[in-house]
Amino acid sequence: MNIENIKSKFIAQLLEELKSDPKKEDLTAEDISIFDYADEFKEFVADEYNIDESELTTDITDILSMELDELGQFVYGEEGNEEDVDSKNLITGFLNSFLEDEKMRDEIDADGDGNISDEEKANFLNTVGSMDKDDESISLDDLFKTMKKADNDKFKIKETEDKDTPTEVGNTGSSGGSSGGGGLSNTGTTNTQKTENPTSDIPDFSKMTQKEVEDSLTTAEEDLASGKEIASAVLDGTFPGMEEMQAKIDEAYKNYQDELKVLDEDMAKELDEHIENIEKEEEARNDKIQETLDQTLAVSDAEASYNECVDTTNSLKETLSSLESSLASLEGALAGAEEEEKAGIQAQIAAVQAQIAATQEQITAAEQAEEEAKTAWDEAQEKLEVLNEELTKAEEAVTKANEAKTEFEKQISEKYPEIQELQTNYNNSKTEYDKFQAEELSTAIDFINKNQTIKNAAKAELTSRKNAENDKATIKELGLDPMAMYDEEAGQRLKEAALTTRGTTGLCLAGVHESLMEAYGLNFSLPFGSAYMATEYLRGNVEGYEEIAQHFQEVEVSEEDLSSLPAGAIVVWDKGGNSSVSSAGKEHGHISIALGDGRESSDHIQNQITGRGVKFYVFIPTS
Repeated sequence: MNIENIKSKFIAQLLEELKSDPKKEDLTAEDISIFDYADEFKEFVADEYNIDESELTTDITDILSMELDELGQFVYGEEGNEEDVDSKNLITGFLNSFLEDEKMRDEIDADGDGNISDEEKANFLNTVGSMDKDDESISLDDLFKTMKKADNDKFKIKETEDKDTPTEVGNTGSSGGSSGGGGLSNTGTTNTQKTENPTSDIPDFSKMTQKEVEDSLTTAEEDLASGKEIASAVLDGTFPGMEEMQAKIDEAYKNYQDELKVLDEDMAKELDEHIENIEKEEEARNDKIQETLDQTLAVSDAEASYNECVDTTNSLKETLSSLESSLASLEGALAGAEEEEKAGIQAQIAAVQAQIAATQEQITAAEQAEEEAKTAWDEAQEKLEVLNEELTKAEEAVTKANEAKTEFEKQISEKYPEIQELQTNYNNSKTEYDKFQAEELSTAIDFINKNQTIKNAAKAELTSRKNAENDKATIKELGLDPMAMYDEEAGQRLKEAALTTRGTTGLCLAGVHESLMEAYGLNFSLPFGSAYMATEYLRGNVEGYEEIAQHFQEVEVSEEDLSSLPAGAIVVWDKGGNSSVSSAGKEHGHISIALGDGRESSDHIQNQITGRGVKFYVFIPTS
């Protein structure tokens, strides 16, 4: 049996149907992917070969034991042997076609090396096998759900077979059973303090460019909105596949109910009342889940707003502290100044005092905003606590309604055992729906949690950078000593990067460049070839390289103080110099990173250079 024949036949039939639409009359087989028509393909295979897809299962262990080439041989077999549709051949055929499909290969190839390893194959098969909650076998139902997930860009290979993904917002699970009384249950309290990312893969925004952070924020907000739409569709039953499953439930119930009416019209009427009650309670429960989910996100947003306010207040207080230190220094300088210097110092003191007053007003306003944000956060959490209590009651009402139905159905099956098969068919279809709903809602909530956390982290980074830039601007505008802006943590990070060198000479610019990339996590190439040109680069005057310049502030330092520079300070020397400077140094200048102990690092480590006989420029790392 050749799976390609099945796919080709399906696509040919689909083409014929689609081309009846004038807008699609130019379609070709190459324009169609069975991933886009998973539901239609499922029906085609089942009808074409008279197959009950729920019975077509293959033990995962049988497939895991095969090498990839064996999989291919196992699928295609000998030519001409296509009459009997063997379930194992059919399912393994789909799996093998996935291994050849570009969309699935990108998902299966976890390490991105272009090859599917046995481990990656095993992870893929285990993921597929768990689609219908039966981890021991792979069925057609597993495969079509995999196709649908891949087409919705939600399919992810499990890292390990037993790794569970926690759900922070509206934890869901299935409480279904043969009675059909399943559903989504809030099985734990929602974390109202902080929405965590279930996959723990939040980017390190501190090492990203401004545009990268802004783009990440935009993407997270778009994905968050998409996740919320998916969750809503799952809860109201309009998510792909759910309407078909509901139709299956309705048909099974009609058969069950019609037969019961013939046997006992009163019992049939009472059963209708139980079903209507369950549907009413489930609708109320789902509405409450949606409301709780929305409120949980509101709590997260309120917490993020509060934290942003706290960061702004702290930043202003740091600015105030720096201004007060500068004022004290200026007042000390005034006391020992010459008469002709006093007027300039007094003017500077007045400017600093005015800025201190303005900053104090800003702090007062920031603290007020912080207090209001804290109140809003507290109120949001209180509302969420009430909703969680209401959701628990709604869950209990669904459980109670299902228990009542189950007890009544026992009476039906005891009195009319001939109807038990129809009863079981209905309840099984309902349980299948409930499990699918719980699984898809859990997936959507994990996706929401992840993007909510990314959004908040990106916004926090942007707020931090904005506050730092405001602080820089204030100090620079007043003409104060920028050495006070030195960031020890950033300096130590750059020092650690600079301790590892090429061990060469004459490649100082390359050595410093590599240390900067490692320390700040930036991937950039220098737009110049000589060390002395780095001055304008670090000043932020080279278009396209402003990001790295934001991490440094130029300061004035005497040559005798070069050996006492703090760790991470960058020294750039002009080209030219006296006879002690090499010819390469005279042509290209020199650049190095201070290690904070009198040594410098470039492409090698040596004592801090002085006395080159040319101008030099110093840049200190800032926050």
